[in-house]
Amino acid sequence: MSSAKISRRARRASLRRVAASLALALAAAPACYRAPTLTGTDQVHDPNIEVTAIKDNGLAAQLWPAVDNTMLGLIGNAAAPGCAVGIARGGALVYLQGYGKAELGGEDWGVATMGAVGSVSKTFTAAAVMRLDQLGWLGLADTVSDHLPTGNAALAAARIDDLLDHSSGVGGATQAAAFAPTWEATSDADSCVDGEALDCGAVARTLAEPRLAFAQYEASEQVAALGGGAPQQGVYSNVGYSVLGAIVDELADGTVYGGYEGLVWHQVGNRKTPIYHADNMLSLALTHSWRGSDIPHRAVGYAPSGGGGYAMAEAFALSGLGNVEGWEGPAGGWAMTIGDLTRFAVALNTAQIVDAGRLAAMQAIRTDLDGLPDHYGFGILLGTGANAPYWHGGQIGGHTAAWTWWPSHNGQSLGIALMCNRQDISPWTLRGTATTLAGQIANSAPSAAAPLSLPAVGASAAAGRTWALGTARAWQAAPRAVIAPITGLAYDLVLSSRLASGRLALTLGEAIVTAAGAVPASGRAPVDLGEATFRDPWFATRPAEVRLATAAGEVVVRDLVLEGAVAAGGARLDRVSLRGTLDARQLAALGGGSATSLCAQVANTDAACRPCADGALACVAVRYEHLDGQGVSAP
Repeated sequence: MSSAKISRRARRASLRRVAASLALALAAAPACYRAPTLTGTDQVHDPNIEVTAIKDNGLAAQLWPAVDNTMLGLIGNAAAPGCAVGIARGGALVYLQGYGKAELGGEDWGVATMGAVGSVSKTFTAAAVMRLDQLGWLGLADTVSDHLPTGNAALAAARIDDLLDHSSGVGGATQAAAFAPTWEATSDADSCVDGEALDCGAVARTLAEPRLAFAQYEASEQVAALGGGAPQQGVYSNVGYSVLGAIVDELADGTVYGGYEGLVWHQVGNRKTPIYHADNMLSLALTHSWRGSDIPHRAVGYAPSGGGGYAMAEAFALSGLGNVEGWEGPAGGWAMTIGDLTRFAVALNTAQIVDAGRLAAMQAIRTDLDGLPDHYGFGILLGTGANAPYWHGGQIGGHTAAWTWWPSHNGQSLGIALMCNRQDISPWTLRGTATTLAGQIANSAPSAAAPLSLPAVGASAAAGRTWALGTARAWQAAPRAVIAPITGLAYDLVLSSRLASGRLALTLGEAIVTAAGAVPASGRAPVDLGEATFRDPWFATRPAEVRLATAAGEVVVRDLVLEGAVAAGGARLDRVSLRGTLDARQLAALGGGSATSLCAQVANTDAACRPCADGALACVAVRYEHLDGQGVSAP
């Protein structure tokens, strides 16, 4: 090895140590949300997805007929597998919506649905590589052998920039050859593919670490000689992006990130501090069969089965011998919510992940891809027609996705993201749908949901009821930074009503709600909110101080007020809002952060920390909208 190469590795090791120490400081922020792991039983942290829904439910509560009609036409049947759309204008998310079913017979598509994005994962891997180039961890002219051990001379000589634009030839001379690694004979992966009696589930989990997967194919991998030209010839290669993932994984190993998945989660998805910043992408996770029940609201993939029906066609469904998974991560293994896919399109294309120079390099035409009509940059497809967007699509199993981006469309930037859990809609169809939507919405905007018009119920009919306050469609309306997600409460909130001197009075309690009814939480006394203002069917409670249990401890809500409407003759509550005042010092103590950082984040929105009773500038007014109250048996 040359002295120059030794020096370069030593410099990189030093930079890695510096970056790791900075990352460690970042990781000391409030631990409510955390990167996925590849070990343990809780590999994908539920609050990551739940708080994402709290951020995004408000955007989904709007109306935009021009978008909805197009999307409903795309899926054809609201009872079939469906799709979701995200729209961003001028660098800000303006609309999110789901259509159809995330699982047949189960959940509808919504802002909490986790969909697999297939080859859109390549843009995430490319962004991670460019980010590491910006941080000084690697150079685009580096070769594979600068970062990974291999005796395969052709693979060792492949450059990172050529892997990024698919011109390296790694994987072979055709898309079919470059679809999957050429597993080394007698390796565990090869044995699973050949149907030998191994625990292929364990093998797949090993391959989920790209540097370990690399060790099972590097010696046998083909490297084709491709033609030159301007643009140069390329072959779309999953294998090439698996190698890039192995390089990222190797650099991240031994740092606070742990590996490829953790580094992408932090450095691509969650660069802003604090971690609960509204622009961060908390839901990012690799999706594999062993996480099938671990990722909340995970969409199920489907393929047409004939006669208008659909059969499950899961992207990752290890079914025993003859199959092996795990290696797909950097090339096609990511999943996320529609809101986070849209956030990614905004962050990438507005130079928030990498600087403007590196973004320009990603968006520059470099390769004429074999078999594809569009050119390729670094992890980005580049259309050749008029008004063509920057974009990338993906399809894996029964899942399809695409992000699109117009730097200037009708005077401002426009990003449209789409994802579906059906194989009969291609990435190219989604790109076409995005282009259609771009034209249809050029002169329109989403509007607020129509106001409720409900009949009177009467205090007597509304009394003697108990309602569980559901949060599935709720959102934090103020402040816009989700500093205290209502989904973080330890118990369900239940509201009970009674008549007091002929007037409606309410009590707020904490309970565990099941189909059998509401069971009061042990040791949690209900709070009498007293007589409510009741302008039939609308009610509002008087301000009260309430102590609520969270997973981290008790939180005090001062001046808590509940407002909403009694509907369906008293059987349910509609459009319930909850507002009150929280003390940032107490929240910080529960979350392990600081009141100063919490208030700084609040100040980045349209709010501010105000004086508390003791004069400290630490109290923040919060408001949650669109809780719904379903009648349950009284606690």
